[in-house]
Amino acid sequence: TDAAGDFILDELAGVGVDITYIRQDGSTPTPIVFQRNVLDRNGRRTHRFAMTCPGCGQWLPRFRPIVRADAERTKAGMTAKPAAFFFDRVSPGILSLARWAREEGAVVMFEPSSFSDDKAFRTAIELCHILKFSKERLGHVKDFGNAAFPAIVIETQGEQGLRIRWHDKWTNFDAFDAPRFVDAAGAGDWCSAGFLHMVSQRGAAGLDAASKKMIERAVRL
Repeated sequence: TDAAGDFILDELAGVGVDITYIRQDGSTPTPIVFQRNVLDRNGRRTHRFAMTCPGCGQWLPRFRPIVRADAERTKAGMTAKPAAFFFDRVSPGILSLARWAREEGAVVMFEPSSFSDDKAFRTAIELCHILKFSKERLGHVKDFGNAAFPAIVIETQGEQGLRIRWHDKWTNFDAFDAPRFVDAAGAGDWCSAGFLHMVSQRGAAGLDAASKKMIERAVRL
């Protein structure tokens, strides 16, 4: 219940997002990250993220995971089966929702930004149908891209495009040449959103029946 939280709710509601299950709480400040658009040493546009206030230098509020009670409240309130569930962090509450969504027939997509060799992280890998990660962030983790459980593994490679593993075979896709480049922040998020939108229309059953042509169309979108 702060200015940033109200702003986010207005933004989401304004574009038609169902905000029924968002709960505002005075004890939890809204996470904030500052993005700076800069030029790299070669004069190319890039961006940096800052976790401190540019005015006073204080640390900004960080992400806090939902708790099990929030997860149970959401599950109890759902009136329709979910078609897709996306998560990029691991916590007991989030894993509870992921497991429930999978049992309900949803496509589950996990996109970690960091790696942790613990039981919770391994459970997240086992629960997802689609594992997507950045080579820049997690490419150094040995055999991470060869995880046995996900039906689909996507490794983004920045300017080099991405590669996708489907039916145990890797396929490379070149990046597009943007006619006018302004800001690449969020490109990976839109890649995830477009792909998930295409493959989750009929839930996990639809993903199981997907053709190679459909998967390629989803990647291109």
